[in-house]
Amino acid sequence: MKSARDEILLHLCITGSPDAVEPKIKSVLQSKLRVIPLLSFVSSQHLQSMRPLENRKPATIIFR
Repeated sequence: MKSARDEILLHLCITGSPDAVEPKIKSVLQSKLRVIPLLSFVSSQHLQSMRPLENRKPATIIFR
């Protein structure tokens, strides 16, 4: 039987080089959350397009 595996994908917008911050972000997330999520570095326009049009707040999904 295969075990189900959750995947986490973080969309991040940064001002500097992704290569400079990616190892630091992964290290912190691994130590705090015990996972290494996939990181997607996107533009601020792309992040804005991910929000629902009728709501200014970012959508947050928490599974427990």
